[in-house]
Amino acid sequence: MLTLQCRVFGARPLPTMEPSQQLMISEVQLSISHEYDESRITCCVPSYRRGRDSEEFVCTAAQHLTVLYAPILNIEAEGGIENETLTIVKGCDVSLNCTFQANPNIYQLIWFHEDDILEQKTEEKVSLHPILELRSVSENDSGEYVCAATNDEGSSYSEPVFLDVVYETIIEYGVTAEDYVNLTCKVRARPTPYGYRWLIISELEGGVLHANRSQTVETLEPTLLYQRPNDTTVHGDG
Repeated sequence: MLTLQCRVFGARPLPTMEPSQQLMISEVQLSISHEYDESRITCCVPSYRRGRDSEEFVCTAAQHLTVLYAPILNIEAEGGIENETLTIVKGCDVSLNCTFQANPNIYQLIWFHEDDILEQKTEEKVSLHPILELRSVSENDSGEYVCAATNDEGSSYSEPVFLDVVYETIIEYGVTAEDYVNLTCKVRARPTPYGYRWLIISELEGGVLHANRSQTVETLEPTLLYQRPNDTTVHGDG
């Protein structure tokens, strides 16, 4: 809170102020924020002169106001950020710009991805618009990003921005190479099947099965204990 006083010594007629002997005082209180930094403040009172209908004012010399405050940060990106979320296609590049206001200037800036520090710049390495460059993003780059800055008045953090990396459907096999699994061939038939034949394909190209590269296994039960080698596909029939 800043308290300002405007003092007037003698005037006729008197301005609208609290009289205190020959000293006229007007007081105003301002809740100071960073928006007042580098503003000019002056005090003016009306001056009445004979023969003039219009009102004139007498003002003091303007005083420059300097406000010291901790950094105020914001993350921006090309294309815009909606609901604190930036959507990017996997494999593309993206730049996050940490804009800030601070007085005095910052001497440290840090980028965070989740709880990990990505970049830390100090002193002369801090530019006016620090940019975090992410090249050929993957799903591992998804998550919250925050920039933080420090000056002599303290440290501040930006609001988090969530990077949503979208990508095409990826089909994952349920069994890793060299792993064991019980495969069950579920069928409905009458009469009940008395045997099962399993076709193990050693190679699948473009959705075409190569029978000459396959082997068969026959079982009496609809379950097969199978160890998957590398690059194989299993098909069952009753």
